[in-house]
Amino acid sequence: MRERNWSDEMIQEHINFAEKLLEIADKEYNPPMSTIDTTETDVSIVASQIKEWILRYV
Repeated sequence: MRERNWSDEMIQEHINFAEKLLEIADKEYNPPMSTIDTTETDVSIVASQIKEWILRYV
């Protein structure tokens, strides 16, 4: 985000939004919003999880 010239305030707002979205993802949406934790997950596993999610709704 810094490389895109986001200010510290904009970055913090985005972090706050993301945290709130994760809190409500399975409660406020029908069907529940799927989430994938990419923090330490290998990119090929993330891609596979995204593919599985897409194929459920095709």
